[in-house]
Amino acid sequence: MEFKIKLKQAIGVLILTPILIAWDREALKDIW
Repeated sequence: MEFKIKLKQAIGVLILTPILIAWDREALKDIW
């Protein structure tokens, strides 16, 4: 069971990280 939870977390991180990076870049464009 714990392995499945960790797997879901890993997948979530892999999906969210590029979105957060892209969002940060857009936010930086607005600031600069």
